[in-house]
Amino acid sequence: MSKTRISIFIPVLLAIALLVASGCTSATQAPAEPAATEAPAQPAATESKPLRVALYAQYIQWFPLEQALKDYQATHPDFQYEFLTLPAEEQAYAALTQKLQLDAQQQTAPYDVIFGPTPFIEPSFLAKLGLLEPLDDYFPQETWDDVYSSVLKEIKYTGDGKIYTYPFWSDVFGLISRPSMLKDVTGSDVPPKTWDEILQICEQVKAKYGDSPSCFGGDWKFSHRLFMPILGTYTDQMYTSEGVLNLEGEPTLKTLQLMKELYQYMPANSADALGSSKTFQANGVVMMTYWQAQVLRAIQANVPADDVVMTSFPSGTNDNTIFWTGGAIIPKYSSNIPAAITFIKEILHTQPMIDISYLENYKIVPFKSIAEQYQAEGKLPEWAPGLISLLEVAQPIPSNEYYLSFEQPILGEELEKMLLAGQSPEETQANIVRRVTEELAAAK
Repeated sequence: MSKTRISIFIPVLLAIALLVASGCTSATQAPAEPAATEAPAQPAATESKPLRVALYAQYIQWFPLEQALKDYQATHPDFQYEFLTLPAEEQAYAALTQKLQLDAQQQTAPYDVIFGPTPFIEPSFLAKLGLLEPLDDYFPQETWDDVYSSVLKEIKYTGDGKIYTYPFWSDVFGLISRPSMLKDVTGSDVPPKTWDEILQICEQVKAKYGDSPSCFGGDWKFSHRLFMPILGTYTDQMYTSEGVLNLEGEPTLKTLQLMKELYQYMPANSADALGSSKTFQANGVVMMTYWQAQVLRAIQANVPADDVVMTSFPSGTNDNTIFWTGGAIIPKYSSNIPAAITFIKEILHTQPMIDISYLENYKIVPFKSIAEQYQAEGKLPEWAPGLISLLEVAQPIPSNEYYLSFEQPILGEELEKMLLAGQSPEETQANIVRRVTEELAAAK
């Protein structure tokens, strides 16, 4: 196993211990005031057995799952549950995988349903190891027909074409800008639509302000947060038939050249996760490429709501963007699969949960009928229609183990050489292609 691949899995033991010890079991007494959710015609067959529901800790403040459990229990008095939080993010997928592997040796699972995983991260590894329950047949075909086609493609594991993630919200990349700053520099508050326009504006910003504020922001070291979104604007064939990034040819070279140009206009912390967004919140960035939740973060940081705008992702030779979806997964050896399925069906599409997603958290609910209903009722936020239209045609990150195993580490290392150590775009592309090809052969 290569050094790159080994380094990803080193810190798993401590994380596994946290997974075992984390979580708080909620009380199972029904709340005094039941929520306005419809009771199902028939209770789940296994309601008498506690449903062990896990939620990723970073979602607690945005996704009120524990309250939803209490509300559900109010209309199902026999329903019992345990609510657990998991210290799981992109860096902890290996720990979650090993925890489920250990329990699977005894044909058991520590959780019945887990909320928060993203298809190209945890489910890709868990599905490969046979640790997840396929969801295709647990929901009627009408459910899957209602999911945006791009999201449906995203949630299917490339290894067997089965669905292992039930989607509950999507994040779509677009351009976030400060109209007042744009107008001060260019005389117009209209956001740019192309990379060429962005580069022109950045020259104007630099000429007027120097390096403060910075013109452009993005998380360049996380390839799915800048490299891949840009690549998608230069090709509609971003992946090979195996689901690996298609890194040869002109589109990749154009992407690398553009990133090198954009880097000179970025804030000093642009290598950090959400570094540019934090600087934007402090009035230090004019434009940035992020997902819609970063509009909300700016408003929460006291950027005037009428002075932060999100529009479609800038275009190169074509219009496109990238996105990802958070969802629910069910471990293979869950002891309460029927109750888990019932809970997913009856909680995620209730009006309170949809309102929280769209109106409070700036999330896209990836079901066509819901967006159409909100559009008809005039409830979609201003940022939503344009991004939803892009979501329908965007290129998802394939759900397989390749991206986090070796593509992301290799891209991060080579982009750092290019932007910080003077490596040319041509050398960068050659190194990426060679290293990814070698790792793919080793993985097979």
